[in-house]
Amino acid sequence: MRVTGNSEPTGAAETQAAKIPVSNAAPAKETLALSASENLAGALKQIPEVRAEQVARAKELVNDPSYPSDAVLGKVSGLLADHIQSEINPE
Repeated sequence: MRVTGNSEPTGAAETQAAKIPVSNAAPAKETLALSASENLAGALKQIPEVRAEQVARAKELVNDPSYPSDAVLGKVSGLLADHIQSEINPE
């Protein structure tokens, strides 16, 4: 028995596939994603790496012996205790 390859398409599907042009253009979604990424990168370049006013505010808070207030500390510690309790005894 001898098998030979057939280089000519014989079926309808093969004929249709051969006629479909191949495009090198990027799909619209990829172009849109790239554009959004470029916009984000541009916006990030405009933001300073160190925001002096925020650093100054943080230094003030660190040096303030009443920060955070006792009320805030009580609320935070209560939330932490509730969370830990729910982890230990899930309902």
